[in-house]
Amino acid sequence: MINGALGGPVATASPQMALKAGPADRFRGGAVSGLVSGTGGGMGSGHGNGYGPGMGGGAGGGVYRVSDAIQEGDVTTNAFDDFFEYALAAPVTIHKNESAMVPILQQDLPADHVTLWSERDPHPLRAVWLENKSKLTLDSGSFSIFENGEFAGEGLLDPIHPGEKRLLSYAADQAVRVKVADRDDKRTLHHVKVSQGVIEETHMDVAGITYSATNSADVDRVVLVEHTRRNNGWTLDPALKADETSPNLYRFKLPVAAHSTAKLEVRERGPETTSLQLQSNQDQTGYLLDLVKRVPDAEEKLKPVIEAQTALAALDKRIEESTKAEQTAAADEARDRENLTALKGNDAARRFVDELNHAEDQLQATRKQTADLETQKSAAVEKLNNLIAGLSFDWSVTEK
Repeated sequence: MINGALGGPVATASPQMALKAGPADRFRGGAVSGLVSGTGGGMGSGHGNGYGPGMGGGAGGGVYRVSDAIQEGDVTTNAFDDFFEYALAAPVTIHKNESAMVPILQQDLPADHVTLWSERDPHPLRAVWLENKSKLTLDSGSFSIFENGEFAGEGLLDPIHPGEKRLLSYAADQAVRVKVADRDDKRTLHHVKVSQGVIEETHMDVAGITYSATNSADVDRVVLVEHTRRNNGWTLDPALKADETSPNLYRFKLPVAAHSTAKLEVRERGPETTSLQLQSNQDQTGYLLDLVKRVPDAEEKLKPVIEAQTALAALDKRIEESTKAEQTAAADEARDRENLTALKGNDAARRFVDELNHAEDQLQATRKQTADLETQKSAAVEKLNNLIAGLSFDWSVTEK
């Protein structure tokens, strides 16, 4: 907020920033101005020690000059909650129903001229990486970029507090093309732990991605690549350092000479944990045999469980076959009984009596076989559960 002179009405400042490109892509002479409007009737000059009735325009004349409030200490800010006000050391005179652009800050601020690119938004953008080295908060509003004295673009910014660094995009960069040239993922088993029937594998994953940037402009570019950050213990390759790190992003500067292509390889490494619950009602022998191939030291511990699961799988197959045979015998017995009923009192019925007796014997035999196999399965399941409960193993890879 900027106060008008002589007790006039309070007017709201709408900040605007203009940045001019200087040597080596440094931005100099950045000016932030507030648009101040005078409305209503200001108080006129009084006689003596009091104020006169004052009708009409505010006192004083002239326009507030750009150079009047650009020295350090001429402007201060007072913050409260998410809001703040600009306070000018000298009063500002604004005529009735007029407005003026009041400069709030004019100071050299460090900024880098970059081309911003992210895989989430693959359209390159011209941007300014601006750091607020002043003692004032730069309020939200619009900003304009001038390069070599010519208008280059504009955009909107959120408040930038003293000491903060912010990326401000202002135009599309038609001269730069960025793409993902290659991906390379590797996984190495580092640790295996078996406890209470749970097998937990910890792998060390290495994820690599190569970015390729092509610059068709006549001048060099610095491409700022935004790379999504992996958390949960993942770190960058020790040989690589990000220019900026946020909770969810890494930012890397990639210089690209005019009419050339440059590449950036980003490698991250981190743990990835998978777990498997051993169960007696599932055939997991395939996974266990594969684990033994990858960790030969686990064979002695896992062999009894593998054998028990193999035996249980064989019993399940025999029960399935016996059940089918039982169903076939039941169907034969029902058919022979129907035939015998249909031919009751006929000499031909004697043949079906023999077939019915045979079918009943076969049905009873298959039912008994199925019951015996189910009993064997119950014992096998109990044995496997005991083996799983008592299984304990801890292995880590030996670093060479």
